[in-house]
Formats: sequence, structure tokens, C-alpha cells
Amino acid sequence: MSKEYTLDFHVKRLEKMLNRENTCDCCPARQNLNPNRVPLQMAVLNSLWGVNHIDHEVCNMCRNFIDLDATGGCPCIILGKEEALKRTDEALARYYRRSK
Repeated sequence: MSKEYTLDFHVKRLEKMLNRENTCDCCPARQNLNPNRVPLQMAVLNSLWGVNHIDHEVCNMCRNFIDLDATGGCPCIILGKEEALKRTDEALARYYRRSK
């Protein structure tokens, strides 16, 4: 792995992603937050963090951050944009409360 993907790093990437116009078309783990297209996503994630399938620890961290136990897809795909963004906002609020 060229860079460790930590929860703190994930939060920073999420914040950048939330400032994008098409938030659910982005992946916080992708280089430059590029659109979430699974085959390409996995190739890019694999080169950065050793991810080679959607159930990798980086993908699981993303889903677990918003209390999503499901596997096999990204939060916006599983929950829909509105619910995924709602859960992300709530998770970020919890994260920052714990950080204080």
C-alpha cells in the first residue's frame, strides 16, 4: 500500500467530496474523488490502497462510518443519495463530537 487509508483520512476526503456538485458520483477513496465507476474504481483503489473488490477494508470503512452493514456497493447505491448524505452528515457530527 502506498498510503494508509485511516478514518481521519476518510473524513477529510468525505468533506472534500461533499463540496462537489455531484456528490454521489464521487468516491472518497478515489484519486481526485473521481466518479464512482466500479471497474475503474477498483483498479484505481487497488493501485492506491490494495483494494481489489468492493468488500475491501477501505470500502467497509466507508460503509461502517455511516452505520451501513450491507456489502456489495457504495452508500449512495445502497441507500439512495438523500439517505446516504443524511447518514454522512450525522456520522461527521458524531466524529467531531468525539474529537473534541
